[in-house]
This record gives sequence, C-alpha cells and structure tokens, in this order.
Amino acid sequence: MEVMAKMAKKLVALVEFPKSSFGHKYGYFTYIEDLKENDLLLVQTRTSYSLALFRGYTNKKAYTDVAKSWIVKNLQSNINDFEEKLLLGDLE
Repeated sequence: MEVMAKMAKKLVALVEFPKSSFGHKYGYFTYIEDLKENDLLLVQTRTSYSLALFRGYTNKKAYTDVAKSWIVKNLQSNINDFEEKLLLGDLE
C-alpha cells in the first residue's frame, strides 16, 4: 500500500449502499482515480465488507473529516467481463 500511496493521491469517494442507505452517501478513502458513476465497489464496513455504488469524488469536509474506511476494489470491470462472456456464450 505504501508504494501505491507514493504513486497516487488519496481521494475521498462518495458511495451509497443501494439496499439500506435510502440515498445517504458516505465518504470512503481510495487511491482509484478513474471510478465512474454507478461502479459497483467492494468496501470495508465496521465488521466485514459490503457492496456499494460510486457516486462521485468529494473534497467537502462533511465527508473527508469522517471518512475512516477504504474502497477495497472496483468490481465493475469483473462484472463487465462476465456479462460479455455470458452474451457471447463463452461460459460453458
């Protein structure tokens, strides 16, 4: 992670938990600079991990001051690859 920290700037991303947040956004740390609206993310929670949707980057103190957890991975490319294989019939 230290190598990554030297290569990229630590950002705060806004995420939303689609099944439970009712539109509430949360700030999460990330070094991923190319996230797109609605990308599906794996994020840390207090006790485990969860899925969340990316909603944008922010510099607002209301989010940056309270962000504690990290985005673990952007799953969107994995989903896109799977859907392409499914569409092409390459899953057999």
